[in-house]
Amino acid sequence: MRDGVNFDPIKVDGDNIVDGIHRYIASQIEGVPLDVVQWTKAPSAKPISWSEMVVDAVDY
Repeated sequence: MRDGVNFDPIKVDGDNIVDGIHRYIASQIEGVPLDVVQWTKAPSAKPISWSEMVVDAVDY
């Protein structure tokens, strides 16, 4: 991201990220905005609350 590589947009369904969670976290760490597109999540997908997420920049 720092080198200007273009990444696919983050896919969201309402407030839920359907595809691109790692891109989203990396973009937040690096301060690089990414495009967002609306998407429909699979009926079997279970949302996870952001309050339950622990992000460690070392992992990314």
